[in-house]
Amino acid sequence: MLVRAITDSTKIRFVVIGGLGELLYLGLFSFMLHWGLVPSLAVAAAGSICLAMNAYLHARVSFRVPFRRSLLASYAAVQAACLAIAVTTSQLLGMLKVNGMAIGVISTLAWMLSSFVLTRYSYQRGNTRKG
Repeated sequence: MLVRAITDSTKIRFVVIGGLGELLYLGLFSFMLHWGLVPSLAVAAAGSICLAMNAYLHARVSFRVPFRRSLLASYAAVQAACLAIAVTTSQLLGMLKVNGMAIGVISTLAWMLSSFVLTRYSYQRGNTRKG
């Protein structure tokens, strides 16, 4: 049962798409810095491109639902909620005097898990609507 839950193809596709999105983000960010863009603009530009790409690819590849523009807004809202969950997790772990690197790993895992659950719910719910 545990092995099936871990190897579920939807979860694997989600992790692969997320990983590719992170690599693209870092590549775009680096490219933009190299060409003289200030870091804050590079973060905004690379992040926006990757947010849109991940919204589309998670719909089409991870969850295999039709992409609608409304899913882009849903995905952005999900990622904002996941950020809040990760920040709250890191604050709680900090109060418990957990090691800084462990906080990074645990908050990343919290973000990934919440992102999967919330994105899946959002996309499945969005797929049942017309339009």
